[in-house]
Amino acid sequence: MTDHFDYSKIKNYKMYNIAVPIAKFIMSLKYKLKYEGKENLPKTGAYIVSANHLTSFDPVLLAMNSGRVIHFMAKYETFEKPFTRFFLTHFNSFPVKRGSSDKSSIEYAIKLIKHGEVIGIFPEGTRNKEGGEPQKAKSGVALIAKATNADVVPCSIHIGEKKGFRRPATIRYGKLIKFEDLGFSEEGRSTAEIRNASRIIFDETVALWRKGL
Repeated sequence: MTDHFDYSKIKNYKMYNIAVPIAKFIMSLKYKLKYEGKENLPKTGAYIVSANHLTSFDPVLLAMNSGRVIHFMAKYETFEKPFTRFFLTHFNSFPVKRGSSDKSSIEYAIKLIKHGEVIGIFPEGTRNKEGGEPQKAKSGVALIAKATNADVVPCSIHIGEKKGFRRPATIRYGKLIKFEDLGFSEEGRSTAEIRNASRIIFDETVALWRKGL
């Protein structure tokens, strides 16, 4: 994996700031966009954005109105091709190997949080191509929150059934979930606590998504 990404230091690429305004224009043509709850996004300090995953454009939809640079966790396979690797890396994304204990990506995520950065994670682990209710979340968000005492902003992406251009899309940000409210004890922080924290976070995402029904 080290062949595909340099985990040794944090970089904020200039291409990110160039790509976001361009993406904002393109996405405004593709979707009829609506953002709710942007006031819930902290203007300073590190935190994690945890969202459901519907399309390849989801990171762009989150980045273009966040007001902060976001570092996205992306699946390892997308970094295997040189062109996509170049784009994703310069869009401040980093790879994670699904279904395994990926020490490098977790340590890099921890480094980002400690550096005061914002991380975007899609805890379902893959796109929900059917576009329905968010599926069961994996434990990545809770693991990183546990390791860094990071707060979490739950987010839902809801895309309407209309096909073609100007398809309605709503991005909703929920209230910040403080680390203290995730149920971790000072002593153990066991596997059960990680599962419970994952449920707390993702239940908020599901609740936000259901507001669009």
